[in-house]
Amino acid sequence: MKKILFILLLLFVSNVLLAQDPEILLFVNTGDENTNKKMSGVSVEIFQDGKKIQTQVTPSNGKLAPIYLPIGHVYLVKFKKSGYVTKMAQLDGRYDTPEDLDPEIVSQMKGFLFASVDGIDFSFLERDPMAKFTIAADGYAFEMDMAHLQVMKKKVEDLKKQIEEKKEELEKEEEEKKKQEANFQAYVDAGNNAMSKNDYQIAIDQYGFALKIKDDAIVKTSLADAKNKLAELEGDAQKEKDYQAKLIAAQSAL
Repeated sequence: MKKILFILLLLFVSNVLLAQDPEILLFVNTGDENTNKKMSGVSVEIFQDGKKIQTQVTPSNGKLAPIYLPIGHVYLVKFKKSGYVTKMAQLDGRYDTPEDLDPEIVSQMKGFLFASVDGIDFSFLERDPMAKFTIAADGYAFEMDMAHLQVMKKKVEDLKKQIEEKKEELEKEEEEKKKQEANFQAYVDAGNNAMSKNDYQIAIDQYGFALKIKDDAIVKTSLADAKNKLAELEGDAQKEKDYQAKLIAAQSAL
């Protein structure tokens, strides 16, 4: 009797185990898209049917420990890191006959990011997944929607062209900024040199050129000082001229 009960219990446990739903076994690997190097510090957020269920951060090797997810749901995996463009991937774990699936359906997911650039709109990558995966018809693995991937790749390539153009534009702006700063400093130095020689009009001109490049409180003070010194000098010169004129007039009267 005990043997019969044991056999029945064993059969029951076996049936329960066999009846358990299969699971998705997700492997996540992150890196830099441009250098292909592993990337740490990537925040990996997993959403199940629109609700966030977990967040993990990649270590130095850029890989997370295997993640088990129940089938029957649509998952969105979001890859985020400061200074980089956010990317997403969709994993559709629904299947009409789950009893036909393997116990574990493996999905290898790569989240390779590229650096963001100010002035370029990356928002479409936060609205639409870069890749979409569904369980293949045979129920043994996931397959990628290649048509969707090609569309997204084209958008990203166009975006990267914009990034390169923006980088060139920023480099030119930075070069022009350095040039203007050098010119500004040259005018200021020339103004200071003129002040040391009491060439106040030259100093005024040089400080004026500097202020046309950029507003600067110190240069404004120096310009005002130069103008005051020139006014004093011209005032003294006028006094001397008036004195000489009076002296000549007095001598003529004698």
